[in-house]
Amino acid sequence: MGPAFGDTMHFEDKITIPKLSDDGSNWVDYRDHVLWLLEAQSIDDHIDTDSPSTTYTAIGKIAGMEPAEC
Repeated sequence: MGPAFGDTMHFEDKITIPKLSDDGSNWVDYRDHVLWLLEAQSIDDHIDTDSPSTTYTAIGKIAGMEPAEC
């Protein structure tokens, strides 16, 4: 179950992403926020290779989980 109409999604780092409007009128703003979030979270490390990068595994536990579990 997602956020209610007009709500925003909140992440642990307090990054706020606007909810995409049903008619898509805020698509550009929504897209920019999502792309910024993915770049900030180093998504490139996850999609460039099939296995976790050494940068990712060197971080250690994240939210109590080992990199392999994530």
